[in-house]
Amino acid sequence: MEWKDRSVYLGNDLKLFNLVRDTLEAEKVPYKYHVRNHQGQFFGLGRGTIRGRTGSLGMSLEHAYEYEIKVSEKEEERARHLINKAMQDAASREE
Repeated sequence: MEWKDRSVYLGNDLKLFNLVRDTLEAEKVPYKYHVRNHQGQFFGLGRGTIRGRTGSLGMSLEHAYEYEIKVSEKEEERARHLINKAMQDAASREE
């Protein structure tokens, strides 16, 4: 069976990333995730990284990482429903 990925979360918020992962794990929805550090992105031989070329002074670490969570195509609708419910519950607890 071919795994066709569908992105259900893409953002810079570690707290939301963990909420989504915890929700999917609790409901036994298989998922994959990727964490990208844009500051460490390599430009190429002899060019270095963004951080190496420009430094990191004044850059928010909050936005240095991008988090993505993907599920299989057949689990996408269920995963989105569970994630939306979890986010609404979290928002109502904060109020």
